[in-house]
Amino acid sequence: MTSRIVGRRVAGPGPWRVFLSHTSDLRGLPSAPSYVEAAEDAVTRARHATVDMKYFPAADANPAELCAFMVREADVYAGIIGLRFGAPVRSRPELSHTQLEFEAATSAGLPRLIFLIGDGVAPDARQERFRRQLQDAGLTTVSIASPGDLELKLYQALMELQRGPSGRSGNDTKNRGVIARALRRRYAPPAATAGNGEPALDLVVEEEETGAHRSGSDIVEVYEDAGNGLLILGDAGAGKSGLLHALAHELLERALDDESQPLPIVLDLSSWGARRLPMERWLVEELWLQHRVNPPLAERWLPEGRLTLLFDGLDQVDQQARSGCIDAINQLHRSWPRPLAPVVCCRRSTYLTEARPLTLQSTVRVLPLTDDQVVTCQWTGRSPGVDVNGKTSRKDREKSRRRDRQNPAFVEAVPVGAPAPRHWSGGPPWSRPGPVRAGRGA
Repeated sequence: MTSRIVGRRVAGPGPWRVFLSHTSDLRGLPSAPSYVEAAEDAVTRARHATVDMKYFPAADANPAELCAFMVREADVYAGIIGLRFGAPVRSRPELSHTQLEFEAATSAGLPRLIFLIGDGVAPDARQERFRRQLQDAGLTTVSIASPGDLELKLYQALMELQRGPSGRSGNDTKNRGVIARALRRRYAPPAATAGNGEPALDLVVEEEETGAHRSGSDIVEVYEDAGNGLLILGDAGAGKSGLLHALAHELLERALDDESQPLPIVLDLSSWGARRLPMERWLVEELWLQHRVNPPLAERWLPEGRLTLLFDGLDQVDQQARSGCIDAINQLHRSWPRPLAPVVCCRRSTYLTEARPLTLQSTVRVLPLTDDQVVTCQWTGRSPGVDVNGKTSRKDREKSRRRDRQNPAFVEAVPVGAPAPRHWSGGPPWSRPGPVRAGRGA
């Protein structure tokens, strides 16, 4: 739950001065990072500036007066309320400095974001009264279990404040339209065509259980037949990412025609591997950083099944972290509604080394091209084995063909008798997937 904004609206889009109100012990608890360090990270990530007692300059002024002045000069108040009462104000010993700062923020009309730390230990009596006062003041307080929890929720609250009403549910249609148009620019490559205007390669599905082939299928049919999640396996350069982006493009077109359909979102798991955040937190952050889906919206849309997640690059996650990534996806998969059935891409040799598989219902394998499929190959640059006169030896041509069979994403295959194109004729190389094998399980 994100804090409700109470107080005046801050002027302008920022950057803002965010006053962090807390007792001194929270700067060291717990270690690496502390609650205060986590809050500072959240403010920095939201591209604002922190105002904190630690950074107060030396001044010939009463400490309480200086503290109240610095609160009034800030744009946003963020109260990190722990279990200790803290140092009392000399001139008003019934008040702690955090209470004084809250009073100053209230009188100045600042937006007030309140986060209550709870670790199962009862606060002292005076602090308990202050915490009840905050809860009874018409504010929506947020319970915090860890520094990471505080960092995410403060970041979300600042982003919601910055976006204003556009992050609320009443503007879902507008938000969805903006995001969908941005996705369309990202996902919509030209259709892959060969030199005669026909598709460069057909998608051939082989049912794993029966071995029967089904030509003329498309990746959307395979995804729909899978039902509750799909795993795409293949060798390096085989066209896995191509299939994933082709699927994203087709699902997006459907979502543009029908607002009840979820928006497809492609995310790179290598980013998770670099940071190893809790999966829910990583999803919310990546949706904002990569696709500008603001955090409050993402937190609501994900469990509502408004987004379909397509994960690329599981094999790019470090080996030591990959099992944890698989476990995190499985955990989310068990709690996701059916419309959110995810798709995951991984190099097959890497995936087969994992002891615990993904719980996705179906698997697609991208196969190397056969000799018949590699009819002719035209590269944008000079192929290995081609001399300055454009001649190749028989040995070099066979070597090139073997290479092409293993890397169909980089080959331009056209039917017999069709003119060989001089350059790529139908968009980026990843839009040319090779044949695939599909079936239940991995």
